[in-house]
Amino acid sequence: KYIAFILILLCMVVTVSSTFAADNETLAAVDDGDVLTEDYYFDASVENDTGNGTIDNPYKQLTTARIKENSNIYLNEGEYELNDYKRIYNVNIIGKNPETTIIKNLDFEVTFSNSFTLHNVTLVKCRITNHGDFNASNTIFIGSSSSNGGGLYSDENANLDNCTFANN
Repeated sequence: KYIAFILILLCMVVTVSSTFAADNETLAAVDDGDVLTEDYYFDASVENDTGNGTIDNPYKQLTTARIKENSNIYLNEGEYELNDYKRIYNVNIIGKNPETTIIKNLDFEVTFSNSFTLHNVTLVKCRITNHGDFNASNTIFIGSSSSNGGGLYSDENANLDNCTFANN
């Protein structure tokens, strides 16, 4: 009985150890320099701003503090106002509809080796300075300016698809 008990105990130790080892390998694989992307959701029509940014409990207000590096920002229809400068590190902003998803006073700088993508939004009185990779599709720029002209200044890669510039 004593030998059987020792064998069972030994098997349990080996099984538990290998389970935790597998978990550590998973964490190491995630932490080896791969870029992870987080999704954040916003809805200007929710009653208050107590959400946590998930699809089921979105934020109401878009703030520069809530725009994290390596993130996808999903905007429901509505108006969002920013009034702080922000350096962007691999951010995608995806709106519901360019006619009804409006961002005002955006002031972003895309740094070298980073990217910024806009899709289905209207920017009003905004400024984008690009030194990395900038992509915009179905985006409307209205009444915007940058340090060297219109709402977008780029000395690196800028890809525009179905974009409109008005009063810039």
